[in-house]
Amino acid sequence: MNGNALSDSNEGRDDRRRNDQQIVKGIIDNFENEFYEGLNTSRGAGNERTSEREKDEDMRSLRQAWIKEKMVPDILPYEEGLIERILERIRAQLEFIEMNSVELQTHEKDIKLMLVIVESELERVQFLIRSYVRLRLQKIDQYALHIQENDSQREKLNRDEVTYMEGHLTMLYELFEDQFLKKTRSRNSNIGEDQDMIDEPDLNRHVFLQCTQPSRAPIDSEELVLSPGEVYVMRYRSVAKLLSRGEAVVI
Repeated sequence: MNGNALSDSNEGRDDRRRNDQQIVKGIIDNFENEFYEGLNTSRGAGNERTSEREKDEDMRSLRQAWIKEKMVPDILPYEEGLIERILERIRAQLEFIEMNSVELQTHEKDIKLMLVIVESELERVQFLIRSYVRLRLQKIDQYALHIQENDSQREKLNRDEVTYMEGHLTMLYELFEDQFLKKTRSRNSNIGEDQDMIDEPDLNRHVFLQCTQPSRAPIDSEELVLSPGEVYVMRYRSVAKLLSRGEAVVI
């Protein structure tokens, strides 16, 4: 093979390699765009994209929901719409990775690195969701009787959490019945009849919060004026309504 033919062959391989890299990079770029753009909040709205502000807001809302659930003593309303939107994005992107994993793994290292970064981002979001769910289940385990006896608390759970709580309570009732109640009370006794046995959230526990707008919070018989941007340490009972209205965030 002469020099010109060899040169043409090398150039052809280089062109094909560059073309392959461009194709795969386009796939990755499209993947990243799809992930951050997300899907429309309504399944009936076709494939319309959410706005840039809504995408960023969903991620901020997820982080704040996780922080709030972690820091406040009471169980909070389940963020059903938010979680469903994010889970739908994750399902779509995992499906994309699965369908294209073989093709992507055959290309250059820099392309593989980009794929690893995107997968890491997915794992980070999944971690937040799993941690958020675990925090809620821990509260359901601890305050199951209290939640069961209060409609306002029960309404904060989604259907799966209600099913979980009812199963937890069934096992709890059976355990107490077999181990204790048969020996100490009549069979008509109920563990929930003794209010002293019901564990409730400590609403007087202090939380750190930052106001997002001018607000007021009751402190004993007075009202404290809260300034936006300032950080406060207050009893959860005094600021629960501010947090639910979005006038302050837990930090």
